[in-house]
Amino acid sequence: MHLCRLQDFKLEVELDWAKYQLVLFNLLQNSVKYNTSKGHIVVILSCTMIDDISGQCSLETTVVDTGIGISEDRHQLLFKPFSELKHTQNLEKVTNQTIGLGLACSHDIVKKLGGDIKLA
Repeated sequence: MHLCRLQDFKLEVELDWAKYQLVLFNLLQNSVKYNTSKGHIVVILSCTMIDDISGQCSLETTVVDTGIGISEDRHQLLFKPFSELKHTQNLEKVTNQTIGLGLACSHDIVKKLGGDIKLA
C-alpha cells in the first residue's frame, strides 16, 4: 500500500466552506455522540475528476465510526426533520438534546449544493 504525504500533492477545491463545515460538523457530532467510549472515527476525503478540460472534480467525504449503528427500521427516518422526536414519541425520552435536525439539515444543504448524502 502506498501512502501519500500531504506535501506530495496539492488539491484546490472550490466550495461553500461554511455549508460544508456545517455538514461535516453534524456528521462528526453524531459520530462522537453515538460512538463507544474507546471508539474510532475516520474521515476520508476523495476527489474524482469529472472533466479533464475544466479540471472540475467531485469531492466525496466519508465518515466511518465504530459507534452503535442505526437499526435498519430507522434508516428511512435518518434524514427527516425531528425524526428522533417522532421515533420516541415522548420528549422526556430524548437523550443528549437530540431531536433529529442535524442530519436533516445536512441532507438539505448537500442536496441544494447538487450533491448526495447517504447511509452506507
